[in-house]
Amino acid sequence: MRASVHSQAEPVADAAAATTTIRRRREALLGGFLLAIAGLWIAVPLRGLLLDTSAAVPHLGVPGTIVAILVGAALAMLAVSWIVRCQVLVIDQGLVRMTDRRLTGLRVWEESLARYRGVRLRREHLPHRYGSRSCYIIELWHPEPAKTVELERSKDPRLIERSAEVWARRLALPLCHEPYQRPARSQKRARDQIAEEAAPGGPLPAA
Repeated sequence: MRASVHSQAEPVADAAAATTTIRRRREALLGGFLLAIAGLWIAVPLRGLLLDTSAAVPHLGVPGTIVAILVGAALAMLAVSWIVRCQVLVIDQGLVRMTDRRLTGLRVWEESLARYRGVRLRREHLPHRYGSRSCYIIELWHPEPAKTVELERSKDPRLIERSAEVWARRLALPLCHEPYQRPARSQKRARDQIAEEAAPGGPLPAA
């Protein structure tokens, strides 16, 4: 099975073993850009500090230069953590296995596929400087939110609808549609949204 062109997942199906693997590294590219910026924050002040303390960083002096280097180091650590992070989801022989690799270590958990309620298709509202944007997400839905895993996402509602049907048939689970809800503006509305999430239904809203 192939993911849509808009998806950041890369499902690979093994017909003989009926195995599906999804590798996801969403923040790797952004981490590379951030690492380059962090390098400038470190290299420029450090060079000035080593060559001529009086010209380390204009208007900052030595203390400000040291602070700039520390900021660059913090950005570099964040960038490396984004680059290193990788999630691998494997669905094989009725078992869901998630491996989450981070800079702080490796986290692995497993869950029986039989404990999942279905394949859920939902719409996510994303802020944008030119107006709101919608993203459609396919999830393997579990009663425990921490065990609900993303399978695919796309900006094309028609493409994601077809893909959701394929996922549901492949995993032999019902397909659920969750209507889009705007972020709650009060605690009461937040509680209502959590209650409604237990029984998703209804058609997929138009883009």
